[in-house]
Amino acid sequence: MVIDMRFARPITIRVRRVESDAFGEETVRAVFTVPGCALAQQSTGETPGDRRNEVTTRLRLLAPASADLHAGDEIELPEGRRFRLRGDPAAPRSPFTGWRPGLVIDIDEVRG
Repeated sequence: MVIDMRFARPITIRVRRVESDAFGEETVRAVFTVPGCALAQQSTGETPGDRRNEVTTRLRLLAPASADLHAGDEIELPEGRRFRLRGDPAAPRSPFTGWRPGLVIDIDEVRG
């Protein structure tokens, strides 16, 4: 049974499905939107370097169970920030009713 979670203030994300060839060149295979999502902050960290500091922000994305999301997809939030999926989405399911509330996805943004 799939009944997606409903959030009081959902957001719509833009997804870019990219694939890399043997030389590391990326090709966009698909672009689509997923409505009905929500975000939760996980962590932010800074790694100092010789010439620049790298800032990593990790968020948890909650998406409808029907969303077609895969490891490596690029997610663009409504304000324009871009993140990458870290691993495949988790799809929790109630052992009592079979209810799937949606997908739980860890996403990363690296700047610097």
